[in-house]
Amino acid sequence: ARGLQDRIGEHFRGVVTGTTKKATWIKTIPDGAEGRLVRGREGLSLGDEIGMVLLHTDPVRGFVDFSSERAVLPAEQ
Repeated sequence: ARGLQDRIGEHFRGVVTGTTKKATWIKTIPDGAEGRLVRGREGLSLGDEIGMVLLHTDPVRGFVDFSSERAVLPAEQ
């Protein structure tokens, strides 16, 4: 989380590493940062590759939250 805190809003590629009814866990490609997908997790399965946007990090608790790119609205130009 600490290494990503200055990258909020950046796009990443990731792979789904686990799913439960309450959470979808992902790992970024190629650097392997782990976090949870908090938006746009419907229909994803273990091993699926997706585009993601970094939403939030909490370096104290070690939390990293991503959203699927399909769940993020583009900024107005």
